[in-house]
Amino acid sequence: MLVFTDVIGFALGSAILTLTLYLSVAGESHAFQLFVLCSYPVGMLSAAACFVVLQLHDRQRWLAGSLLLCIGICALGLTWMSWNLGQLRGKQQIGTITNLTFSLSSLLIGWASYVWRSCVDTSASYDRLCEGVLRQLPLVMVALTTTTLGLLVVGGSVPSMLRLPLVWAAFLVLIFAVYRQTRLLSERDRLLAAERGVLESQAKLQHLAHHDPLTGLPNLTLLRDRVNQAMETSSRHDTKLALMFIDLDSFKEVNDTLGHDAGDALLCAISDRFQSLLRSTDTVSRQGGDEFSIVLHDVHNLTQVSNVAEKLIGLANGYIAIHQQEVSMSFSVGIAIFPDDACDFAGLMRCADTAMYKAKSAGGHTYRFYDAKMNEEAATRMRIRSCLARAIERSELTLFWQAQVDLSNERVSGVEALVRWHNPELGRVSPATFIPVAESNGLIIPIGSWILQTACSQAAEWVNEGIQFCSISVNISMLQFARGHIEHQVVDALRKSGLPPSRLKLEITESVLMHDKDMVLETVNRLVQLGVQLSIDDFGTGYSSLAYVQRLRVDSIKIDQSFVRGLPGSAGSCAIVKAIIDMAKAMDLGVVAEGVETQEQSDWLRKNGCGIAQGYLFSKPLGASDFVRLMRSRDLGSDRNIRAA
Repeated sequence: MLVFTDVIGFALGSAILTLTLYLSVAGESHAFQLFVLCSYPVGMLSAAACFVVLQLHDRQRWLAGSLLLCIGICALGLTWMSWNLGQLRGKQQIGTITNLTFSLSSLLIGWASYVWRSCVDTSASYDRLCEGVLRQLPLVMVALTTTTLGLLVVGGSVPSMLRLPLVWAAFLVLIFAVYRQTRLLSERDRLLAAERGVLESQAKLQHLAHHDPLTGLPNLTLLRDRVNQAMETSSRHDTKLALMFIDLDSFKEVNDTLGHDAGDALLCAISDRFQSLLRSTDTVSRQGGDEFSIVLHDVHNLTQVSNVAEKLIGLANGYIAIHQQEVSMSFSVGIAIFPDDACDFAGLMRCADTAMYKAKSAGGHTYRFYDAKMNEEAATRMRIRSCLARAIERSELTLFWQAQVDLSNERVSGVEALVRWHNPELGRVSPATFIPVAESNGLIIPIGSWILQTACSQAAEWVNEGIQFCSISVNISMLQFARGHIEHQVVDALRKSGLPPSRLKLEITESVLMHDKDMVLETVNRLVQLGVQLSIDDFGTGYSSLAYVQRLRVDSIKIDQSFVRGLPGSAGSCAIVKAIIDMAKAMDLGVVAEGVETQEQSDWLRKNGCGIAQGYLFSKPLGASDFVRLMRSRDLGSDRNIRAA
């Protein structure tokens, strides 16, 4: 149908244009005479148009025979037209060039018909060429039609009896053009739909080739590619890359007891939880079976890796409901670091796999670094975490007390509660070591609650014994403030101990203030309504806005010891501390300087308006009995002599 439309439309368009041009010269003649004059030349030119369209549709190559045949037909038609016009004007003479053209055109057609041979070209390039030309036929038909209609409107020499048939023929060509264009658009839509289907199929095959069909996670092939890219990026930016190899402990038991469907469901659930724990830039992969890999990008220190590993181990402490049955999880994790352990993907996988088996040999449900030193550090961290979890119930935690001194008279005005930990296995563990571990796994919440309760009880006991002090300071971590229901803990500690709220001062860091500001502001206001005091600890080391601090109803700020340490020799430290003191005075806040170790520092602070100081110059952290002795002496100078002796 498409070939018929192209042939008839193009031939008819060529015919009516030729006829219109021809009749414009021929003028008014008898109908039979017009038929005789027009039929042969118009038919020849229409035949040439049909020949061209058929050649393109059949993908015939334009060889010498086909070209000469088309030229001969056109030449013969034009020669007949010229002959007829000459006869009508009475100017045609025998023996002229027209007669010679007749003979040559006929010979050319005969010779071309003899040498013409079919030569179909199936190449893609020629197919695109022919299809491109055929797609222009609707435009050619429209051009032929509009030209014909223009000549009929402008020119007046076309016989009147043929005007209407020519107009109808022109509209018929337009119909052919519209039909042809509609078919082209439909064909284009069909091809686009087919192309989209092919692309979607290719994308699906590509995804299946690089992803695990069960969980949808990247498989080993894609993992290798991403690790190689990440190693190049790490090398350029002088950072590290961590590869974790994870094996599910006792996964075979799940398959054996609940079936493989339950095992597949467990793997999918675990993959979802892994992804929820990580950054969008990190990669989770499944190699098959119960083995997963995690790639951590942009690693600057081992603490980052340890924190992620501990989150994974913490994830395994819960249960997953599979087929209406709770299934426990346990992971063994091996960790390799680029470029410390290996510089290629295969080496990293080998190191991580070795470390994973070390974790399994240690009983599972733990993680191990490949390097011996890192492995030792990780093991120590795990031991600290394990021992710290039972430190409260084993009464291993103790509170020490450090005096806060009024610089105007060097008398004790307050005290800060400081936690210390002595473990039978680990010995004395520094707070700088175990507090970060407690904060990373949430143990700081029960530990902080214990500190608050114990400090309030001890302070209430001292008040009952007549030992006078203004307040007792207790540090509150960001995790306590965000998730520990700190308001309820304070109310409970004050109620159980009987300590007046005005004697309790909570020290919060600037990092707490930057966490969910609206929630912090509401909590602080409720704590103030209870009657407790609030102080901002380590002031100047964070990023809190002064406008935001002003909105908080705090009583004092505590200058961090990193600034005090440079007094009075460092001009920068002096300027910073002086600015903090002046700002606090302007906001009507008290000032406490921590880390005061020399008399020069104490003198400088007193001269520049700092009211309270704390540090080894006055008293190191003491046990409860020693601190009572210090408080009863009231004279720090004599107490220093006693402690020195």
